[in-house]
Amino acid sequence: MMSAPMAGLPQKDFILGLDTDGFHRVVFYRWPCAYGKPRATVLCVHGLTRNGRDFDRLAEALVQRIPVEVVAVDIAGRGQSEWRNDIACYT
Repeated sequence: MMSAPMAGLPQKDFILGLDTDGFHRVVFYRWPCAYGKPRATVLCVHGLTRNGRDFDRLAEALVQRIPVEVVAVDIAGRGQSEWRNDIACYT
């Protein structure tokens, strides 16, 4: 059986989230499929006090074993994402 190439570090990017106070950056990490075109995308979302990089080992294992890409997000106010202006958004 041929082994897949190593996944390595994820690609880091961001989208703009929008709330009542305007836009804020929401960072995400993407591990591309090691087998070319992915059949699906696995979306990983962390809990209250964590961040998207918590999924590094899982993401690397998945993209090496099955034809998927993995995207993990830093929820607003966590990891590399910007905080929202209205603190009530975090209740």
